[in-house]
Amino acid sequence: MAVGCATFHLNQWEGSPAWQLRGMATSPEYRGKGLGRAMLALADNDLLADPLIPRMLWCNARVPAVGFYETLGWTVVSHEFEIPTAGPHVRMVRKIEPTSQR
Repeated sequence: MAVGCATFHLNQWEGSPAWQLRGMATSPEYRGKGLGRAMLALADNDLLADPLIPRMLWCNARVPAVGFYETLGWTVVSHEFEIPTAGPHVRMVRKIEPTSQR
C-alpha cells in the first residue's frame, strides 16, 4: 500500500535548470507523521549525490502547506494566485546545499 508520493520534473527557474516539485501527497491517516519531510529529505540526498544535477527546487505550493515548506527552508517568492482546479497557491523555492538543515 502506498502512503505517500512526490514527483519532480526537470524544468527551469529564472532561465536556469531546476527541479520542479510537481506534486506531493500523503494518505490522510499518515499525515503529521514525518513522511512528507522524509520524502523531501530523500530527494535532497539524491540531488546531492551528483554534482551535475541542478540543486534548485521550486514549486507551486498550496497556501495551507506554506508553513510546512517554510520549516524545511523553502521561501515564498510570489503573491498568492489561484489554480482553478486546486485553489490558492504561492510559488516557493529552495536551494539544496550540502550543509542544509532538514
